[in-house]
Amino acid sequence: MDFISTGNAQVKSYKCCVLFDRSDGAIQHIHSVVTMEGADETPEHIMEQRTLQLGKELGVDVTQMELLHVDPNSMQPNKQYAVDLSKRCLVAVGQPFDEAKEQNS
Repeated sequence: MDFISTGNAQVKSYKCCVLFDRSDGAIQHIHSVVTMEGADETPEHIMEQRTLQLGKELGVDVTQMELLHVDPNSMQPNKQYAVDLSKRCLVAVGQPFDEAKEQNS
């Protein structure tokens, strides 16, 4: 993902945590955190708490979910992902959103 900021601020880190269904790997929520130079990093446990909180606010039954930290740069726009339960990593599933939209038009 490209970032644009005002002034001389630079991206220090870009982290991502996914909330997924432990039964089938379906991702229910993706939470990303961008930290700029000069700011404190968000600890992983705080990021996990926030991911769960946002999932609950979206109506997800988080008792059936698990969390996984992933490299946000491994996800491409307009692609759908799931978690491979045996390898605990992201995998692309289905067809890109743009192609699915064209087929349903």
